[in-house]
Amino acid sequence: MKLSNKNIHRIQNKYGKWAVITGASSGIGLALAESLAELGLNLIINSRNQQILEKIADNLSSKYDVQVLVCAGDVSTNESIEKIINATKNKDIGLFIPSAGFGTSGNFINSSLQEEINMLRVNVEAVLSLTHYFS
Repeated sequence: MKLSNKNIHRIQNKYGKWAVITGASSGIGLALAESLAELGLNLIINSRNQQILEKIADNLSSKYDVQVLVCAGDVSTNESIEKIINATKNKDIGLFIPSAGFGTSGNFINSSLQEEINMLRVNVEAVLSLTHYFS
């Protein structure tokens, strides 16, 4: 994304110095992490895979000269939600992007109830909890 310095400063002033992105190891979350780092925002990135996040953090930090903190964990658990909240306590968070998510498929009657519950926790409960916290 090519923006003028004026627009970059406008975005930084609007959203502060830090952004939090769940689901940042792939897909839309990763693309948004890259775009925000390019704009000069520092990031706290989350997904379940610590190793992948560390590689992404190193890449974004060196490429865009921003701070990128890794907060690995599965947002279907309360422990991971608390871990994200604790990692952000002393940061000026101006933007929260809940990009973690997944879907199940097939006949509901044949699906795993635990998998369906985890899907609701990731797609709904984690989004609700973290949006409430960052609001």
